[in-house]
Formats: sequence, structure tokens, C-alpha cells
Amino acid sequence: MNGMNGGKLPADYQPFNEPFTINALRIALSRCKKNTSPGEDTIISEILAQLPHPRLLALLELFNRVWANWMLPVSGKNSIVVPILKPQKPAHEGNSYRPIELTSVLCKLMERLVTDRLTWHMEVNRLFNRFQSCFRKLQSCQDHIVRLPDDIQRAIHAKYS
Repeated sequence: MNGMNGGKLPADYQPFNEPFTINALRIALSRCKKNTSPGEDTIISEILAQLPHPRLLALLELFNRVWANWMLPVSGKNSIVVPILKPQKPAHEGNSYRPIELTSVLCKLMERLVTDRLTWHMEVNRLFNRFQSCFRKLQSCQDHIVRLPDDIQRAIHAKYS
């Protein structure tokens, strides 16, 4: 691993610092949104999904270099902002538009790899707060709405018991 400390592993080395695997890349690629507008590089996820195995390995090598060196290429930091007119809003007013940011699919794919790994680490090591529902598999913000009446009933029962 080649980081900012001359290639040595940091003292706080964790398994989530390991290079990404081809399996992780394939999973992340399968989870990319389809039919989205490309970023400045004009690459779309459907093209990446069709890459032959040797090209996927080359892409994986690129991602692992970015990960090991802790440096995102400058092209990955650029995006195109497109103003989209909101329904039934006057076109001559600036706040009638919402900005849509078109970013590189390659960057989105790298973000997916990192997010999947971090989420896995958090779940396996039970680092999420037990009340955390958003952004977790098989849980949603609505879980709190369902839980609230039960919590209220328990509090009332505890007060009068």
C-alpha cells in the first residue's frame, strides 16, 4: 500500500484499507444507476457494465491506485452543473431552477466502492447507533415513525406502574 507515509501501513491500519477486489467492483458496478446523464468524461454506466474482464482489471488497478495514494485525479473533481426549470415556475427568475450536477460515472463507481466498504465495516463492527435507520439495509426513516407510538406507550406505562 502506497500512502502518504512512504509506503508503510499507518499505525491505525484496518482491513478496510485493503485494495478493492474484482468482486467488490462487479457488485458496485451492478448497483450503479442506469440511464443517467454522463459527466464531463461522457462515460455512462452501461458502457462500464459491458467491459471485458481484462478492462475491468485495469479499472480496478486505477481505483486501487487512487485508494492507496489517497489522491483523486483532478478530472474526478470536476462536474457539470445544469439548471433545470422547476414545474410551473417563471423562467426569468434564478430561484425557479434547481441545479443538477453531472459527475463522472467513474467517480460515482469509486464512491460506491468506498461506501460499500465503509457500510460493511460499520455493520460488522456494530458501530452504527442502534437508532440509526437511514442509509442502512432493511431499515428506513419510517421505522422511527412506527416505533414512536410504542415508545410513548412504554413511557406512559412506566410512569404509572
